[in-house]
Parts: sequence; C-alpha cells; structure tokens
Amino acid sequence: MSSGKTPSSIIDKIASILGYLRQPSNKDMFRDYCNQAISQKVIDSYEGQQLIRILDLEQKAAEDIMITRSAVDVIQDSDSLDHIKKLIRKSGHSRFPVVDKDNKKVLGILLAKDLVVSRSKKSALDLVRKALFIPENKKLNNLLAEFQRKHQHMAIVINEYGDFTGVITIEDVIEQITGEIEDEHDPQHIGKNIVKENNGYYAVEGITPIEAFNQHFKCQLMDDDIDTIGGLVLKYLGYIPSKGEKLTIKQFEFIIRSASERQIKWLLVKKLKKSETNQSENT
Repeated sequence: MSSGKTPSSIIDKIASILGYLRQPSNKDMFRDYCNQAISQKVIDSYEGQQLIRILDLEQKAAEDIMITRSAVDVIQDSDSLDHIKKLIRKSGHSRFPVVDKDNKKVLGILLAKDLVVSRSKKSALDLVRKALFIPENKKLNNLLAEFQRKHQHMAIVINEYGDFTGVITIEDVIEQITGEIEDEHDPQHIGKNIVKENNGYYAVEGITPIEAFNQHFKCQLMDDDIDTIGGLVLKYLGYIPSKGEKLTIKQFEFIIRSASERQIKWLLVKKLKKSETNQSENT
C-alpha cells in the first residue's frame, strides 16, 4: 500500500514551514506558497515548478501545444501495408491518423505495433483503431484526465467546423509539467519568441503566430490554413527538416536551428535584400 503524500499534506508542509496558519484559499495563493517555498529552499526548485505547471494546465488549451495538421504524418485508407511500414521506418513515429481518400476525414488511429500481427490484414482499414476527437479549446488538465480515463495516448484535434487541425499526445501534455529538454543553443529568453542575433539574423520560435512575425518584420506572409511560422515552413518543405536545412520564402531566408521528430522548435531568420532574394530564386 502506498504512503505517498496527498496534495493537502504538501500544502500543510509548505504552509507550516513558511509560518502560514491557514491553507491557501485559491490557486494564486498556492502559487505564492510554492514560489516562497522554492526561494527559501523548503522544496526543490524543479519540484516546485512542477506543482506550478500542474496548476497552469487549466490555462492552456490543446491548440496551444498541438502538432499542426501540416506537420502530421498521416496514412491514407488505401495505403498498402508495405507503404505503411516504410512510412513508419522513415518517420520513427508509433501512432498515425488514418484519413480518407480526400485527406480530410480522420477514420481512426493506426499503431505501429499492430503491424507485427498483420499477416492476415491487407490495408490500413483492417488495423485502424477508434480515435479520440477533441476540440481545439479543450483545456490540458481535462485532456490529461481524459487520456488516463480512456487509456488513449493520442487525440485528434478538430475545429468548430469539425475539420482536422492537428494531433496531441499524452507525452505533449506531460511535457508541460516536467518541462521540455531544450537544445543548448536555443535562446533562453523567457517570454520572447523573436530574439535578435548576429549578422542580421533573428532566432524565431516555431510556434510564433504568423501575425506576430508579420508585425515584427513589417511583412505580409500569409496562409489561410496555417497559423504559425513553423507550420508555414513545414508546409513549404513538405517534411520534418533536420537542423541546418535552409529555404527561402518570399524575402526571408530560414535556417532550421532545432527541431524534434514532429515539429520545428527554433528558426534562424534573415530578411534578404532584393538582390539576394533574386539570387536565391535562381539557384
């Protein structure tokens, strides 16, 4: 039988050591407790930040951290098992949305492990599992609970019209609590997603809204289907790029600074002169 501490006992410990006589009446007060406990070394900084991040889950929605549709590897219902196996080996992913021939409607989820017992199966439809569909505005604390309750690891994100706009996994949500392992060369500027660097380059976080990018660089990059600058780069490339890859979009040079197996994290961006733009387009 486990003798783990309950949330209330943790609160009691923090409160008693800091000299409080009553438990926090709201979450903002509990955040203050945690921050003071961290500063006074009552609890480890990492543990304290995890407690605070758990509280913050209810302030974030699926659309804030989902992998956008343009960056998702999908399987079509007509794909052969040989084609699917090649896609799995190339991508390294373990779960894939299965879509119809029009590439719009999600029919379910295919797990890579199911191919191990697929000798009598002939197509993706023979292996598809029921998908969990969630709205873009679903809060992460509720999503985590639903993942656990339904024993699901991936959800299909849809907008108000029922369109497939992205995917999110239980690992994505847990990462919001544990914190992401950052690339050592990525900017460590909390709250800034566009940071000036050397030689005319800017470090731009992949999740930066295109609108914010346009406002900062005084330009008019647009795409009706894409909301972030990382998503726009992915749409132009058509695949998840490796670190150091380059491309030119309009008057901008983009260099992949860091990327996971599913999304672009940071880009190096430089606004090119007209002569440089023409040269890039001709090469």
